[in-house]
Amino acid sequence: MELTSAHAADHVAFELFFPQQAQRDACMEAMARLLHSVQGSYTSVLATVDGHLVTHISYNRDRPARVAAMIGSLCALGETLSKEINQRDYRDVLIQTDTGLSVIQRLPKPAQRLVLMTASNNEANLGVLLAHSRTCATSLARLATDPPEL
Repeated sequence: MELTSAHAADHVAFELFFPQQAQRDACMEAMARLLHSVQGSYTSVLATVDGHLVTHISYNRDRPARVAAMIGSLCALGETLSKEINQRDYRDVLIQTDTGLSVIQRLPKPAQRLVLMTASNNEANLGVLLAHSRTCATSLARLATDPPEL
C-alpha cells in the first residue's frame, strides 16, 4: 500500500506550529518513521487539542479532519477523567477493538496544544505502539513552535 499525507486544507495550523519548511519536513518524516517502525500501524493524525487537523499520514483512505475533531475531544475526556479519579500526569487514551488499537497522546511541552493519534491493526504489539508513539510525540514536540494564538 502507498503512504499518503495531507495537511489542514488551509495549512494555517501546520505552519503555525511548524513555521519553517525544515520543521514541516521533519514532522512528516517522524510520523512516517512511526508508521514504518510499528508493525500493523496504518495512520497517524496530528491535531490541535481543540480538534483542528494539523497534518496526517496514512496507508488508508480515512477522513483526517473528522478524526482530528474526535481525538481532541478524547484527549480532553481522558485528562478530565484522570483528574476526577485522582490520577495525575495524563499520558494517553487507548482504544482497543477486535480489529486493532489506537493510542491518543497529548504532546509534551512546548507543544502541549497538539495531540497525536496512531492507529494499528492487531499485528501491532501494544507496548511497541505505545513506546514508538511516545517517542514520535516527543520528537514532534521538540520540532514544534508554540504559537501565541490559533
